[in-house]
Amino acid sequence: MAERREGRIAHDNAQPKRYDAVIVYNFSRFFRDEYECEGYRRKLERAGVKLISATQDVGEGPHARLMRSIFTSLDAAASEINAEQVKVVMTANAEAGFHNGSSPPLGYRTYVAERRGKKEKKKLEIDPTERPLVERIFMLYMEGDGISGPLGIDRIVKWLRANGYTHRNQAFHTGSIYAILTRETYAGRHYYGCRDSKTGKMRPREERIEVAVPPILDEERFQAVQRRLKARNPKIAAPRSHTSPVLLSGIGRCGCNG
Repeated sequence: MAERREGRIAHDNAQPKRYDAVIVYNFSRFFRDEYECEGYRRKLERAGVKLISATQDVGEGPHARLMRSIFTSLDAAASEINAEQVKVVMTANAEAGFHNGSSPPLGYRTYVAERRGKKEKKKLEIDPTERPLVERIFMLYMEGDGISGPLGIDRIVKWLRANGYTHRNQAFHTGSIYAILTRETYAGRHYYGCRDSKTGKMRPREERIEVAVPPILDEERFQAVQRRLKARNPKIAAPRSHTSPVLLSGIGRCGCNG
């Protein structure tokens, strides 16, 4: 009797189902990929939750999956066509020397260079409020802060944080400093299409679009920074060779080759 009572109590205290249905405007707002749409729909079904499209009524029964498949296939094709069209327009925009709307690099801002109907064509210009910070980062790497010698990337991050500098209200980290030190934009060469949006991999240089921008650094100084970065790369030179307190460590050799 006690077991039956405990079982009834446990059943009464079981949590009710939180959702009965997920309603979307159309199936493309759930997933544009047919495989993922059906896979997640089945997960919802196993949980007792229906997937309902407000504009694409597929009904119930065995024909519903076929109808969903048709809708999601059409949506996926339309999405790919739109993406290709947008890519063509943005590529032409970059080739004409305009900026495509992403956040400009530190030290730059956008301005309206042309108006074509209702569309504004923007280009990059140097931001006078951010330029000194970019120049300071390069100076810290090459000369130091006036107290010590040249600073490595880790020490630059610590110096900037200790002195209250931020990257547009975000704390600096080693990745952002390395990206700044290697960004060719500061030498007057800004690139569009550096990374493949589908794979996330970097494209070869010949596949990128170069856009001329006002330089913050002269070419000689920028290349000097690149040479120092390469020399300090642990994959090329052992870390101890550029962190050792011994003068000419890793460079000078005595007669015994020590």
